[in-house]
Amino acid sequence: MKHTTDYLLMLSLPERIENHIRLYKKSCEKHIGRFKGLYSQAHISFGILREESEKPLQLSYGMNNYFDALSRVFDDVEPRKLYIKDFAYFSHGPRFRTIYANVITDNHTKDWFARIDRKLNLNRQTVPHITIAKNITVEHFDILWPHFSKLSYEEAFYTEELNIFQKDATSPNAVYRPYKRIAFGDKRPSSFSNSY
Repeated sequence: MKHTTDYLLMLSLPERIENHIRLYKKSCEKHIGRFKGLYSQAHISFGILREESEKPLQLSYGMNNYFDALSRVFDDVEPRKLYIKDFAYFSHGPRFRTIYANVITDNHTKDWFARIDRKLNLNRQTVPHITIAKNITVEHFDILWPHFSKLSYEEAFYTEELNIFQKDATSPNAVYRPYKRIAFGDKRPSSFSNSY
């Protein structure tokens, strides 16, 4: 039997921000019931890689080489201070929306994320955000958004490493578990000059 493993490439968040996001999700649940991602860990995602193997969570030669290469290419990516300000949403066609905490992106921050995207070689452009309510119906969105649109939420945090989590996607109850951390090279955090 083939086993499918998913690898989530992400930036982890400090516990205080995790706790805030968890409270926002719980508040959403009170108003619209359970939704996808209600219990997922808050993070900033770059993408998910999927691989098939003979054994659960077995790393292939190619994936092993990819992660080893990543360990070497982040030496010139400095840690960064990121800022969260209020909320926004994505539209997924006419029927679905995702509400998220907005990560502010000035030109330097956009460039920082673009450099990481290029190093990951995933052929995508990351829009940094922290998901609150993922892929909810427009009806549920219309219940929640009037509340989120009036809320003010401001936080700042340093990020110093790329985190890779894995799960056995073949198992219906699997959750992501830490797999690997890749430290950014220069340990002096950089940030843009605005303060929040």
